[in-house]
Amino acid sequence: MSNARNLSKFKPSSSGLVETADIADDAITNAKVADDAIDTAQIADNAVANAQMADNAVGTSEIADDAVTGAKVENNPTIAGNLSVSGGFVPSSAYQNRNMIINGDMSVAQRATSDTGVSSSGYKVCDRWSYIHSGDGTVDLSQSTTTPNEFKNSLKIECNAADSSLGASDVSGLRHYIEAQNCQRLAYGTSSAKSITLSFHVRSKQTGTYAVNIFQDDDTRHFTKTYTISSADTFEKKTITFVGDTTGVIEDDTGKGIEITWWLRAGSTFTGGSAMSGYEAFSNGDYAVGHAVDFLDNAANEFYITGVQLEIGDVATPFEYENFQENLLKCQRYFYKLGRFQASGYQSGTTSAIVSYFTPVRMRVNPSIVTTSSTTSISTQGEAHVNRTLTGHLLERRGTGNAIEHTHQVSGGFGGSDNRPIDLFNFFGDYKIDAELS
Repeated sequence: MSNARNLSKFKPSSSGLVETADIADDAITNAKVADDAIDTAQIADNAVANAQMADNAVGTSEIADDAVTGAKVENNPTIAGNLSVSGGFVPSSAYQNRNMIINGDMSVAQRATSDTGVSSSGYKVCDRWSYIHSGDGTVDLSQSTTTPNEFKNSLKIECNAADSSLGASDVSGLRHYIEAQNCQRLAYGTSSAKSITLSFHVRSKQTGTYAVNIFQDDDTRHFTKTYTISSADTFEKKTITFVGDTTGVIEDDTGKGIEITWWLRAGSTFTGGSAMSGYEAFSNGDYAVGHAVDFLDNAANEFYITGVQLEIGDVATPFEYENFQENLLKCQRYFYKLGRFQASGYQSGTTSAIVSYFTPVRMRVNPSIVTTSSTTSISTQGEAHVNRTLTGHLLERRGTGNAIEHTHQVSGGFGGSDNRPIDLFNFFGDYKIDAELS
């Protein structure tokens, strides 16, 4: 039977057109369609869906070179199974060292693993994390093992002594400082200023709205946004994106670049402003604007945080895990606890002994020191060591490496003359060597 005869007997639908209902399943095969007879102009947008295509119907041989471009791939596509890349994979931003937070998993705690009855600001427990406090009430801080499944530590803050009367200038919170030279990748103060995304896991007994502030020290500009804890006593992951600042410049030095504050309580002096959509000149009223929780109003309150990451872009990527040694070394640029040790040096005058030793990494600036004992033991040339009372210290970095020259001032004095060799033996306590940002 000829094609002409077939067509003469064909009766189209009432519309006068050939519709899919008029064509039997599988009646039109590839063999009946001339090459290039159907192109994209004949196919309506979204006319071909996944359901119309057999599994594996389109292979690499059916796709012309360079036919699939970025414009044809939806944003954030999900790929089931494994993705193999035969060539090099070039991410749009660095995948390693993308987290600007140090010790975001709270695994390093050189100073102590707990501190109780805290009523003042300062570094207390987990390295690089400073507690902020003004007003009445006290808290206990600890490195906790209560965590989401993928972490082993969190920083726990619990109310110790409650303060039911929130003063206008009262605050409590947690702060992390980022060194200015480590902020240069943000390109703040230029038209290329980068957006940054902050992500973290948090748990609290108090549901409600909490504020987070990013403050630029050099140009005193800031940006406050809020997040909500929806379920009490449950870890929730929060993600907050801050647009880049094209105005404020962060100097390329070892000072404070940005500081991030997670507010736990804030009086009306710091919450009376207006919601912010970008960086602005600092004002007290916007510092914690939107914060609506008073952490110190009940002694049963608890707050946990871990898995903190700050990265360039408007998407939070999975937390960047580091091995403990890498994390510890980054922390020791800012704080190093030295226990029992022996060092050699020389006598300077009749009351000073100068010795040198090495810290694990070069410290940020010439450090200060707190010793847990006021006694050390020093021997001068040809003499037995003698326990001496420390009256002062001066620490200076030497060269471009990690050497420290440490002048010990002591009472009682030495005999003899300058530059006599001495040996110092520290048996009595820890040297807490501090170059933190604050």
